[in-house]
Amino acid sequence: MMKFPLTTNVSSPPSLPLFDISKFYIRNNFAITIDGSILTALIFLFHSRVIVWSFINGLTSVLDIELSDYTIVYSTIVLSYLLVLDSNNNVYIYSIETGVKQCLFKTIFDSSVYIHSFEESFYILDSCHSTLSKIVITADGNPTLIYLTELKFEYKTMISTVTQSKLAILADNYSSLALYDMVTQTLEYISTADHLLYDIRKIYGMTNNATIILHDNTNHFRIWNTETNVQPHIKLGYADIYDLKTDRFVKYKRNTTNGIHHQLVTYDLNRKLRGQITIKSKCDKLCLNESGTYLFVIDKDTRQLYMFRIEDGKQIGKLFIENIREIRATNDYLIISKSNTLLVTMIADPKLENIHKIIQTLPSRSESDTVRQSLPLITIKPKDWSEYYCTETKWIIDEFSSSKIYDGRSDIL
Repeated sequence: MMKFPLTTNVSSPPSLPLFDISKFYIRNNFAITIDGSILTALIFLFHSRVIVWSFINGLTSVLDIELSDYTIVYSTIVLSYLLVLDSNNNVYIYSIETGVKQCLFKTIFDSSVYIHSFEESFYILDSCHSTLSKIVITADGNPTLIYLTELKFEYKTMISTVTQSKLAILADNYSSLALYDMVTQTLEYISTADHLLYDIRKIYGMTNNATIILHDNTNHFRIWNTETNVQPHIKLGYADIYDLKTDRFVKYKRNTTNGIHHQLVTYDLNRKLRGQITIKSKCDKLCLNESGTYLFVIDKDTRQLYMFRIEDGKQIGKLFIENIREIRATNDYLIISKSNTLLVTMIADPKLENIHKIIQTLPSRSESDTVRQSLPLITIKPKDWSEYYCTETKWIIDEFSSSKIYDGRSDIL
């Protein structure tokens, strides 16, 4: 491992606190870190800071934005443009490519908004007026706000998701689901009356436009096919910790017994397969990479970080890291956040061809480059991981039975 304990190119005011990562997101080849610190003087002054990192070529900060008066509540990226939403419902757009701190675009909403990103646009749902708008990046690089439509129902709970190419929006009373096609720019409504008989906390879109995962307030999950709209929904059961990527869903239920083994249950919703991975201790956190090919699990007791290959359920690496806050993964990189540190490691599967040649192209940990960063970064090279080995953990593949599963009469594990 190597730390980069250097400061940012642009000097910060001495009154700013140490950067503390309160949230972070992964978008394409960028990591976004948000600092939600509060400064106190004669009065409370809110200070927020968002930094965009490129972890492809040397772990460099490419944009560093600071806001006063309001905290940053969300941030995302489309193309090479950063959107920042603050607690006063101000929306800002910045150019990552130029790295200029001056915003290209700013607008304010008079109520809470929920934002999704798709291709070249940011889609904005207004909770007060139940309207849908988008900020599109034009060919000349200018962000433009465009009004799209008004929904036929109230949207104060802000439950929505993006599927393959559609924006799915659930009515507050669960009576209908609006599906806005972001390619054809058409809107349709699906009646859900008498179907959603439980309180929904969140919905998740999968890689096809028809499948939506429902997450209710009791932490139970169900599969909803919006095309057939067959009821009741397929039950996936209860989860304390979970993640969804592409067509893969993995869940963990805390063991209430004194058993020595703990089960991670995996699903391939496209191929209708279910599997199990056995771990010897409690799971604290988990995440899939973007393609759903690899699963990363943090052991609550030993603080070991385990890497599993989903296809065969085999453990292919482990690493000891303390005080992990969150983990996120792209197809090729695992990003780990601590209080004021990011850790980055390449996902190196020994089963892949030319993996050793790819590793050699990574920036060296012993470089004496004066790469200047705004918070400590650690690069974890593949050789830092413990020796790869296979355990007895197996992914037991069971095909979903239409008689057992799709009639909705039973939970799946």
